[in-house]
Amino acid sequence: MVALLGTVLIGVAGVALDTGLYFASERNLQSVTEAAALSAAIDPANAQQRAQNFLVSNGYPASVLQSVQVGRYCPDISLASTARFYTSNVPASCQGNGESNAVQLQTSITSRLYLTSVLRGITAVPKLSGTATAARIDEAGVEMTSGVLTVDAGLLGVVNTVLTGLTGVQILMTTQSLQALLASNVDAGLMFDALAARVGETGTYSNLTSRTVAIGDLLAACATAMQQSGGDPTAIAALQSLSSTIGSRVQVPLANLFELGVWKNMPVGEANTQPSLRAGLNPYQLLVYALEVNGGSLLGLNLNLAGVQAQVNAVASGPVARARFGFGPAGEIAVSTAAVRLQLGLTVPSPATVLSGLGLVRTDAGASSGLLNVPLLIDIGEGSASISSITCAQEAASDADVQVDAAAGRWASISAMRLPM
Repeated sequence: MVALLGTVLIGVAGVALDTGLYFASERNLQSVTEAAALSAAIDPANAQQRAQNFLVSNGYPASVLQSVQVGRYCPDISLASTARFYTSNVPASCQGNGESNAVQLQTSITSRLYLTSVLRGITAVPKLSGTATAARIDEAGVEMTSGVLTVDAGLLGVVNTVLTGLTGVQILMTTQSLQALLASNVDAGLMFDALAARVGETGTYSNLTSRTVAIGDLLAACATAMQQSGGDPTAIAALQSLSSTIGSRVQVPLANLFELGVWKNMPVGEANTQPSLRAGLNPYQLLVYALEVNGGSLLGLNLNLAGVQAQVNAVASGPVARARFGFGPAGEIAVSTAAVRLQLGLTVPSPATVLSGLGLVRTDAGASSGLLNVPLLIDIGEGSASISSITCAQEAASDADVQVDAAAGRWASISAMRLPM
């Protein structure tokens, strides 16, 4: 019985040993495949060689690499994780700058067998295999300011006056608070996640930045982000104070402030788990831009020039179709600014009225007469900027080279002027 059962026991032990070895080997192959994909994604143009070198340096033969595909990764939560890699027919929402930014590797090798190797002819032991996709998406953050006026502590009274006018509530910042805000940076990713938590947004970053939020929530989110990243306590206290003082008196449409590039279709909360979205925002500039983009009235001027009525309706930021802060790859992000944007409402005589006064058109002939309301926008100190190239090697924090193409427009430009006939 010992002799008969011993043969069976040895066979069972051999199957258990080799089965355990198979699963352990497949897990190791998958891990090294993922690491090789990360190495290849650093330089997609040389993905094949980089992947092979990595596998060989980790004890695998070059023949383990079965295929290398170079394509484009689409970071969109609406797509299954296995469906975000494209070599062709890239969705329009993921076209971006069109450059290849991802690789997909497939590896395979025969599993090593020991005691069951004598049964190779009658057992079906599958080959080991691994699949991994990795992407490298170089991003940079850019914000635009006209640079016409530099705000410092010497202009504290002016700053408080302007902020009071834009918010409708008394703002009394101290010199220390203003200096702290001017010298600080807010982690954009942490701020977005904190804001999402405050306003109850559970969708994507695009859903968040399409909202209109109370400026009090925006400033409180900045304070939370600075606390998480160990920011200046004075700046944090200033943001908390402004948040409670202004509260919900001013509503801010975030779409006119931020452009998030490839992050827009990813779920909120990613910044807390993924270190990729790490761009800095100056809290003072964010405060001023948020107040300007609201389009609130600051100047209540009414003019009457030769029968033309003009009223300054609002002071706003630059062209609202383009954001002030942008984060993303080269060729995909553009921002703009204007020192002041005046929205005027002009009341002028209609062309028919003018022609009738000259005796050229009869007002009873069906031609419209009277006064016309003409919208007019005047941008002062306008400018725009876009990220044209990003070059970085192994350590983006120390060897990144970002080229920004900036253009300054005319000192004053007039747009959106329409004269209905």
